[in-house]
Amino acid sequence: MYNTVSMLRLKKYFGVFIVVFSSFLLILPFFQPGFFPMHDDTQVARIFEMSNAILDGQFPVRWVENLGYGYGYPVFNYYAPFAYYVGSAIHLIGFDVLLATKITFILAIVLSGIFMYLFVRDQLSEEAGVVAGVVYLFFPYHAVNTYVRGALAELWAYAFLPLLFWGIWRIYRNTNDEKATKFERSNIFHMICNKWLLLTTLSMASIIISHNLSAYMVMLFGGILIVILFFFTRNKSLFSLSILSASAIAMILSAFYIVPVIFETHYSNVTSQVGGTAHFSDHFVCPIQLWESPWGYGGTTITCTDGLSYKLGKTNILFVVASIVVSIFVLWKKRSEKFLFFLCTLLFFVLSLFLLLPISGSVWQLLPGMVYIQYPWRFLNFTGLAMSMLVGVGIYSLGHLYSKKIVLAISIGIILITSYYNAKLFEPKIIVENDVTFYTDSRNIRFDVSKRSDEYLPKNFERPKRLEEVPSESVVIGKGLGSIKIQQQTSQVIDSLVQFRTDGVVHFNIAYFPAWTIYVDGKKTSISQTIKGFDVPIVSGSHRIVAQFEDTLPQRIGNILSLVGVLSLLAAIILSKRTKMHG
Repeated sequence: MYNTVSMLRLKKYFGVFIVVFSSFLLILPFFQPGFFPMHDDTQVARIFEMSNAILDGQFPVRWVENLGYGYGYPVFNYYAPFAYYVGSAIHLIGFDVLLATKITFILAIVLSGIFMYLFVRDQLSEEAGVVAGVVYLFFPYHAVNTYVRGALAELWAYAFLPLLFWGIWRIYRNTNDEKATKFERSNIFHMICNKWLLLTTLSMASIIISHNLSAYMVMLFGGILIVILFFFTRNKSLFSLSILSASAIAMILSAFYIVPVIFETHYSNVTSQVGGTAHFSDHFVCPIQLWESPWGYGGTTITCTDGLSYKLGKTNILFVVASIVVSIFVLWKKRSEKFLFFLCTLLFFVLSLFLLLPISGSVWQLLPGMVYIQYPWRFLNFTGLAMSMLVGVGIYSLGHLYSKKIVLAISIGIILITSYYNAKLFEPKIIVENDVTFYTDSRNIRFDVSKRSDEYLPKNFERPKRLEEVPSESVVIGKGLGSIKIQQQTSQVIDSLVQFRTDGVVHFNIAYFPAWTIYVDGKKTSISQTIKGFDVPIVSGSHRIVAQFEDTLPQRIGNILSLVGVLSLLAAIILSKRTKMHG
């Protein structure tokens, strides 16, 4: 009996084991001492700064103290924070920040394969799920995001994409199942808290707070899928209500991030990153680059000889073509849900390729907000998603032509070929053997790291040109005769005592942001923005000056909405379970 149970458990989790085992080929460099340079070489510093802000009592974290050349800035008010909360949690439970950053990368990589496996297994078959999970893991652009760009936020969005589409497809299947929907139509709480609707809601919210550009792009693909499934579902009202509920709750849950982004972006220089050398029209992928483009660790250019690769992988292309052929041959006559799944996936594949290429220029011009995506090659995330799913459909279709042993042999062959040809891409250019102290050194964070990403400072802010120009004190005398003594200083509070012999000005070496409120002797006072912080006028005498980072109205609204969303979701789950128990 014990052996039978053990065998059943082994069989149940064997697919996950294969996917996780395969992922070790991709993450081996993270186990080496030191770290590797990347395009976005700010990840360790951001996790370190967020951790310090959490220890100071900030939550949700918006402002960091040392980035922005020591002037600080509200990076997590604008930059999607999910990955950094994960890294900070790992750091705060006892891991050093460098190791915490590595673990955060590793988790995103491994989970992407697991989530794809679970999605395709549920939709198709075990063998299809395993193959799709491995192909998704080893997709070349996945390597670009990991070891070239260091796009930690995008990696987490890539991991959550399969979960979102899994949830949407499951909602469709449930609304087509009369038995499953009979109870839900009579119980609103159970409908809202159906596990597939919850999966859709949470994965959608996770993508939004992981990488807002991926969230914008997923609106296009998810929207098309929802429209298609709406026309095929039997219970259109329940399907519509479920999708609208999932979308609304996801927006409410992520409101703490979305609302400030909408209403407070103009306080920063983020929009300077849109257009200019980063305009989408200069960065379309040349068709030949999808088949073959040299592997590199450089940047994007306006020519077909970019410093980084956009190739899909020759073996991946061959597997996809073969899968399309066999799937059409097998599934055409059945016209079942599996055929619809195949057609939708094929449409996604074609659409993602189209949006990569110059021929889609007019669409980019037409659709609102596309300019913020900057680089069309970001859609490679969706190409990888579609290609993995198509290969999974191909494996499923083969099961209708050949025996299970032959399908298993083909699946193993695809996994081995994919691993062999693509694993070599998952290597950094170099490993720099710096220890954690290098990445947490305040001088490094305040200048070297800061100059890599300073767009979150206010517009027209005068940036230091040399390390020596970085301020060493947050509060100084700007005008007049006097002295300053700091009583307390954290990322959100600077409490100081000043003694002025004449009327004067106290200057704060803090980047201006409306959340900063100044109290002089307990009374709120006005401030004057400068190109290097802000000034506070002071009359002669002794005074206590407190600079307090307080939530703005958009931030408070966002926080309240998210809190209401979490509490309402928990309450609905509890009520749903009680209703089901007594139903």
